[in-house]
Amino acid sequence: MIPSVSRWLKKTLLVVMITAIALPIMYAASTDKAAAAVSPINANASQEARDLLAYLYSLEGTNILSGQHNFLESPDYWTNQVYAITGKYPAVHGYEMGAISGQTEAQLDDQRQAVVDSAIDWYENGGIVTMMYHANKPGTGYCWSECVQAGTSETEFNQIVTPGTTQYDQLIANIDLVAGYLEQLRDAGVPVLWRPFHEMNGGWFWWGQQPNYYKLWDIMYDRFTNYHGLNNLIWVWNANTPNTPWGAPYSTYFPGIDKVDVLAVDVYNNDYQQSYHDDLQTLSQGKIISIGECGEHPNPSTLASSQTKYRWFMTWGEFLTNGNTTAQTQALYSDSRVLTLDEVNIVPGSGGIGGGGPGTVDDSVTGTGLNQFEYVGTWTATSGSSVKYNGGDHYSLTTNSYYQVDFNGTGIKLYGTKDAHHGIAAVSIDGGTEIDVDFYAGTRADNILIWTSPALAAGSHTVKVRVKGTKNASSTGYVVTADRVVIDSDTQAPTAPASLTSPSQTQTSINLSWSASTDNVGVTGYDVYRGSTLAGSTTSTSFSVTGLTAGTAYSFTVKAKDGAGNVSAASNTLNASTASVSNETIVNDATTGTGLNQFEYVGTWNTSTGAGTYNGDDHYSLTTNSYYQVDFNGKQIKLYGSKDAHHGIAAVSIDGGTEVDVDFYSATRTDNTLLWTSPVVTSGAHTLKVRVKGTKNAGSSGYVVTADRVTVISETVVTTDDRDSAITYSGSWTLDNWTGDYADTEKYSKTTNDYAQFTFTGNKIQVIGYKQHNLGKVGVYIDGVLDSTVDLYTSGTGPQQAVLYEKSGLSSGSHTIKLVVTGTKNSSSSDYFVVLDAFKVFN
Repeated sequence: MIPSVSRWLKKTLLVVMITAIALPIMYAASTDKAAAAVSPINANASQEARDLLAYLYSLEGTNILSGQHNFLESPDYWTNQVYAITGKYPAVHGYEMGAISGQTEAQLDDQRQAVVDSAIDWYENGGIVTMMYHANKPGTGYCWSECVQAGTSETEFNQIVTPGTTQYDQLIANIDLVAGYLEQLRDAGVPVLWRPFHEMNGGWFWWGQQPNYYKLWDIMYDRFTNYHGLNNLIWVWNANTPNTPWGAPYSTYFPGIDKVDVLAVDVYNNDYQQSYHDDLQTLSQGKIISIGECGEHPNPSTLASSQTKYRWFMTWGEFLTNGNTTAQTQALYSDSRVLTLDEVNIVPGSGGIGGGGPGTVDDSVTGTGLNQFEYVGTWTATSGSSVKYNGGDHYSLTTNSYYQVDFNGTGIKLYGTKDAHHGIAAVSIDGGTEIDVDFYAGTRADNILIWTSPALAAGSHTVKVRVKGTKNASSTGYVVTADRVVIDSDTQAPTAPASLTSPSQTQTSINLSWSASTDNVGVTGYDVYRGSTLAGSTTSTSFSVTGLTAGTAYSFTVKAKDGAGNVSAASNTLNASTASVSNETIVNDATTGTGLNQFEYVGTWNTSTGAGTYNGDDHYSLTTNSYYQVDFNGKQIKLYGSKDAHHGIAAVSIDGGTEVDVDFYSATRTDNTLLWTSPVVTSGAHTLKVRVKGTKNAGSSGYVVTADRVTVISETVVTTDDRDSAITYSGSWTLDNWTGDYADTEKYSKTTNDYAQFTFTGNKIQVIGYKQHNLGKVGVYIDGVLDSTVDLYTSGTGPQQAVLYEKSGLSSGSHTIKLVVTGTKNSSSSDYFVVLDAFKVFN
């Protein structure tokens, strides 16, 4: 089912007008407006992101990109509908990362992974990717009205954006989940027009019309950029139309020009007022503006005449057909100004040097940002030369004049001109010790290598070249030149971590360890993934994944990373399960009554206290035939009490069976000690009875019987998923995902004699799966002996996670079950498949 977010739901709250708040600058800035207009706010933006942004700038006044939004549950449906109507695909494919349909974690993982896979395919076919995020309010689930449109007071919102609060931790956890999928796009080289927390100037989302909205924006930017290294994102700030009373003016919740790459507006009800375009363009200070969402298509003639600054539009989902006629869509997509997928032309390298990437920076690229020459003092620019790089250079002979270049990389090379009248420069890296570099040569040489830095740790650095005012004795002057620098960058990823294993597990955690990766520069850390979700990061080769569910199967991989942001391939996939819930229940003697797990005392019993007894109390009796009994549900029970020199004998029985004498005598007193353990009985409801027999050991001086506690041993059930590495597969088994299976996966085969084998410890085992119209027969072997041939056929499809086979009454110890594809079937079945979902072991 494709959910249609009803746009009218947004128009239900009045606007609260507030004044704009001054914001601290936390992003890359430039004093050169032209440079700022084409440079991403992330100084380390990837080459692909820079090229995409440069392409968007190149469209100003000439073209607009077509776009279509798709929903999380069906990431290609509406884009395909565009093609069905027009015979063309849109240039921009819109995706959703928010979950609003009550998904399970497994369903959400599948849906977000489908989005990632589609986005990679779209980009590889020349398209542009934009993604939005209907974020669930921290602490809620995956729903719409109570999760995304949840009412939020200013006080509550401030708790969400305040580090150290529970709500903040929940926010970060949600952000990290999404980051895991965006990292896949980063690793695939896919740039994304990322537009989170949109329509903030309206009051219909939990982040809407909040005075501290900018803090939410900053938190996500910092987490995505500085923690996750998502340098493939172009940051799109997307407001609603300021159509009072629904939307406040743009500037009210604008985080600042240095915090956004693109400014967008959502337009519905055909409300394409000129002021919306013009005011957004004014606020942008020359940066890109676009139509982030629209219901009705924009008018092509208006786009050509008066609203020329918009770089793309994106029609919202079902509005393609519900809000527009076929003729309107065809007319829009055939307009000469509207670009479609086949017309997108992003030129590699057009965006300048990507963050962390190798490349040459010409001396004419000036500014204070990354990969720019900043000149201080007296410098003169030259041009028109055929021998200098790009036809010109800079030079100075003024003592202490200098230039510096901020860069990301592992080294840098300086190029310039040497000549007979050139002097000496003092060169330093990151403010360290200066090194004398001589620009003198008896014969002039242009655009030559002057100096190479030592190898640097991957990351951000600054080279400074200062005119020293000294010279070689042979030189006639003090000139220092600047022609270009070449940045060395680490583009080699670490090797994949190996031998991922789980040395131990608890009910809520799984401990992981792996072999270290290697890197040409150095490994800086590891990212641990649960499925495709980032579980955490570490600098060591071990990690504990916490907050898990008892008795549940999980899959893990690990990736290594280096200081340049290179990420390795994934390690081997490890399937591991948390420990099952404890099977022991302690019942204290003071828990009285006639129900389950309660002591029922009959006759004469007294209470006492003592430091050595369990919970500091017990019961005792010396009256013959007084007794207590405990009803319990389990397979075994243990009896605890005190032994002493004046204690006697009790008659103990289970379910009214034969009584067993249990002696409570000991020459030396011992409290809270194990007195008797029952035999193992069939798991279920039972009754323990302890009767004062009125007899004693010959060495005893009395007949006392005590009651301190009992421990009930329940049957343990451990479920092992089909992906678990404890299961050995032989042949051509295929892994499949199906929501409703245990852990939403299964394996199947129809090749005769293929088998799945599993060694376990327990007294009963079940094979879990389902029956279906195309399934055959499976042979089940226990400890090497054929025990049963199970027919998996049924008309239609049977219930998932059903018990297909059960073997009970096994002896204590280790056993092996083997499922063999027989290559036979019920005459009504259409095929021979055998499916395995999980094993359940009982003990």
